[in-house]
Amino acid sequence: MAFGLTLLFMPGVIKYALNRGMYDKPNERKIHDEIVPRIGGVVFLVASLLSMLAGGLMMYCNDVTTNGVVMQDVALQLCAVCIIFAVGLIDDIKGLKYRVKFVAQFLTGVLLCASGVYLKDFHGMCGLHEIHPAIGWLITIFAVIYCTNAINFIDGIDGQASSIAVVAMGYYAWVLNSCAPVYAVVCLCVVGALLAFMRFNVLGKASARTKTFMGDTGSLFLGLVMTFMGVLACNMCAEPLNEDNCFVMAFAPLFLPCLDVVRVVIHRVRFGNSPFMADKNHIHHKLLAIGLSHHKVSLVVSLLNILIIVVACVLAQYLDVNFVIAILLIVYTLLNVVLTKLMK
Repeated sequence: MAFGLTLLFMPGVIKYALNRGMYDKPNERKIHDEIVPRIGGVVFLVASLLSMLAGGLMMYCNDVTTNGVVMQDVALQLCAVCIIFAVGLIDDIKGLKYRVKFVAQFLTGVLLCASGVYLKDFHGMCGLHEIHPAIGWLITIFAVIYCTNAINFIDGIDGQASSIAVVAMGYYAWVLNSCAPVYAVVCLCVVGALLAFMRFNVLGKASARTKTFMGDTGSLFLGLVMTFMGVLACNMCAEPLNEDNCFVMAFAPLFLPCLDVVRVVIHRVRFGNSPFMADKNHIHHKLLAIGLSHHKVSLVVSLLNILIIVVACVLAQYLDVNFVIAILLIVYTLLNVVLTKLMK
């Protein structure tokens, strides 16, 4: 349903955005060289929500178990999505200061925690296991802000953020199917909407008025929902995850964008720039610099994300969580060193 709704309404939204001047203009920092609407995220977000509602009603009518999902908690989670939607839409249309977006992200984190979705166990990372709820709230709010911005930052070329999210949400649908089938349906709704969006983002042509970007509305929503699913998987699922190393397996889909944003921010601060000043130092910029096309870069990044998830899941069966994270950090660092040398 999400796939069909996105396909159905996206052309009209693209036309409306172009007529209203709601588009991204090319400049020296941008990779594209034509005006492109930037509110494609509005369509796939709304399509996802409508599909979730329909899926929830079908599960209720067919007496499918909801594993203790409480409507008050769902209402708080929807409020968090609405805040992200409103902030992203305003930013796409008029622009917002990063402080305003931070406040909104903080509030969404608080709402998720209030709904009962906050980190409760580190599963051995840094030698920690069960943690105090107050600490869990603080870490979860930080994770929402951090991961949401990580997805927003990495959304730099066609298909990149959406392909990372498709892989992540497909993975979480598999993980949550056994312990939280309601949220597995949510994941599949987002996957369906994103696949249809990629038809316009990756294959669309700006000259033919069939191309769109997801904008901050889309990237902020994806960052929020991916963080939410990671925390949920970490808290709820011993199966199919390894209970001892549940942490690393639950957050494996977020490693690549989160590591990339840390490296980029360190690079900016090191050279005396603001950590929020846009540049061309992300992993996709490096891949472009060595001669890969936009589509090939998105494919390489998606495959790299899949590889990280597979390696994390395999190593988690045999090694301590801290060793697994250390190995992933070393591999990621070496990859960036190699790419930097290839650029010279």
